Amino acid sequence: MRTTISPSARKILASAALLASTTVATPAIAAASFQADVGTWIALNPGYTEDQEYGAAFTVTPLVTLDDGTVLQFTGPVQIRTVPSSWSTWCCGYTGDVLYTQGATSVTIDALTGVAALGFYAEPNQFADYLITLLLEDGSSLVQTVNGSGGAEFFGFTGGGVTSMTVSSSTDFAIGDFFVRAVPEPQTWAMMLLGFGGIGMAMRRSKRATRLAQVA
Repeated sequence: MRTTISPSARKILASAALLASTTVATPAIAAASFQADVGTWIALNPGYTEDQEYGAAFTVTPLVTLDDGTVLQFTGPVQIRTVPSSWSTWCCGYTGDVLYTQGATSVTIDALTGVAALGFYAEPNQFADYLITLLLEDGSSLVQTVNGSGGAEFFGFTGGGVTSMTVSSSTDFAIGDFFVRAVPEPQTWAMMLLGFGGIGMAMRRSKRATRLAQVA
């Protein structure tokens, strides 16, 4: 016997298909891509968190915990500096904190397994042009020329399951003004599964109502 699907069940199925396609297309599981300006990064990552304060000025620390709970763990300690008093050439009216490499020309950031996308600004310490490189563990990179007296430039990536990255320059530098979007937490996936369960129950009820209508 041919089963007739009610209009309400068709709407439920269409919603489920749309949700599934949206989940597959999320940047968290797409190949890693680079963004060299903050506007593009933000457009790709709705629901991001921006963090501009990392602790007391001149504190030396091996890690920073961002506002959303993301931990940035550095291979070597970095020093917290405040832009208005100690890094005055930073761009864009920024008045928050930066992390200075204290003479080091490279810093690796680990513990990124829960991060779906990350962006930040970087500026060399010297008043000249320097190449600053954002290198991901798969070997892909974003390289930009940044002038130490011309203001910081944005570096960012989206997706690809990145677990570490290295920022390097031919001089010491600072990074700061972090933008981050986390991978959905387990409870988020659980809520999605519950939603699919509810869709299944609604479809069964719809089929039962259709059979009763046919008997009547």
